[in-house]
Amino acid sequence: MSERPHTAVTGADARPYDAGYVMPMTALLLLPLMLFAAFATDVGAWYVRAEQAQRAADAAALAGTVFLPDQLAATDAALDAAARNGFRDPAWVAINGGTANATVTVPGFSTDGGLIVEIETETPSYFGAVVLSSVEIERKSVASVNPPIRMGNPTNGMGTGNLDSSELGTTPDGMWLGFNGWCSDHQNGDPISVEHYGAWFAGGSTFSCGGPYTGLNPTYDPDGYDFIVDVPAGTGGVALEVFEPGLCTDADTSDLLYSANEGSNGGPPLRFRVYANDNTELYHEDNLSTTPVADVTYSTSDCTGGTGAGGRWYTIHTIGSGSSDVGRWYLQANAVPGTSYSNANFFALRARPLTDTQLCSSMTSSSCPELYAKDWLPVWRPSFGGAAIGPVQFFLADISDEYAGKTVEVKLFDAGEGMDNIQFKDPAGDSAAFEFRLANCSVGLICVNNTQWPEETTMTANDSCGSNPCLDVTGARFQDMWAVLEIELPADYSCGADCWWTVEYNPVSGGFVSDRTTWAVRVIGDPVHLTE
Repeated sequence: MSERPHTAVTGADARPYDAGYVMPMTALLLLPLMLFAAFATDVGAWYVRAEQAQRAADAAALAGTVFLPDQLAATDAALDAAARNGFRDPAWVAINGGTANATVTVPGFSTDGGLIVEIETETPSYFGAVVLSSVEIERKSVASVNPPIRMGNPTNGMGTGNLDSSELGTTPDGMWLGFNGWCSDHQNGDPISVEHYGAWFAGGSTFSCGGPYTGLNPTYDPDGYDFIVDVPAGTGGVALEVFEPGLCTDADTSDLLYSANEGSNGGPPLRFRVYANDNTELYHEDNLSTTPVADVTYSTSDCTGGTGAGGRWYTIHTIGSGSSDVGRWYLQANAVPGTSYSNANFFALRARPLTDTQLCSSMTSSSCPELYAKDWLPVWRPSFGGAAIGPVQFFLADISDEYAGKTVEVKLFDAGEGMDNIQFKDPAGDSAAFEFRLANCSVGLICVNNTQWPEETTMTANDSCGSNPCLDVTGARFQDMWAVLEIELPADYSCGADCWWTVEYNPVSGGFVSDRTTWAVRVIGDPVHLTE
């Protein structure tokens, strides 16, 4: 019997049992592969939409929180901001039209008093719709507002100079508030009330109110300065009062050398406007856009007949004692413009409870009104008789420990002529270290002539003041100049119930303190901020 010959099988016929495998496997895997590809595209779109929702929630929380504690106004602002960022709630659509595509809710306040905004929206699937038609996206944001830094002092009075303590119930704060006249020289310390700068030397060495001027003062504001009055519950009514707002030349010894620096030298009359409180304590623009509840201008004759000792306190407006009166009021004050007003008018303010005749302190009384400058604090520290005196201090700002680890910015205009140095003391009484620069154009102020007002690079505080950091102001170094200081608060900064910082003026040897300066204090960073 012969053996069957062996035949080799190669090529396509090598494995006849594998024929047709690739095609059915490809068909089986094609659908999941297509779904994976579809979901890869859809998931990317969902992430993009989720990011858009988060940004809209952030914008809504930031826009609404300034209207607190009025939750209705805050909700309206939040809905509007969300809609402008592409997420339209049905309630917003009902008023403004369009098509709703999200639910925007403002459920209330966070534990730190911030505004909570939540956005829910349904986002469709594009390539994976056969399996999942849409997904729900939810995003949340919380925003808060830091209250304005209080500039002034802990009492409900400001600029009480050297008034007799018997009519204040406390030690005077050692400085006066002051506004310069419309055509006063810009270098005299008031960057807000003076419309021009350079008038003093317009005619060689002769001052001329009629010009010609070097240029228009870019920081001139005919509305002047803003002050805030916080009225707590239980105050029993508050009288907003001003001390000698007219051009007084009386010989009263309780305000030594006070009157001699105004009326006889062409100081301006003062105008005060009071704006009522509302439900948006942290948003003042809506208050200032309304009609003031009081609008008073004081003239030359307004030197007697007021209330208080000596008849020199004048009542600008009386705030009632009802629950609707509790809240934040605004007092806007300015020097009345006029070509003959070439000097300054110095005065004092107080928010006096009707149940008391003297000053109180918010640190010791929960029913004491708070009075402080909003953006700018215009002060005059006179020599009080010209006698040689040592260092003097006055309160500057209340910086609470919630700002630990942040940077405090202090701006001074035309600071410290005739003195040796200025120190900035924390609530513990220690002189704070700082960096500073001369700054004009870089902070949007005087930018007409950078040669005349040059800027300097950042410098550190002088340390020759008895080993204390200080600002060297010798040689009229800051004449007609802005100085911008930055103080770094330590991460463990803590001040408890007393967080007031003070300024210490140190005269040259044998000299005395006399300074007209405008101040501003803020904590760097947007006061409206996200917390979650």
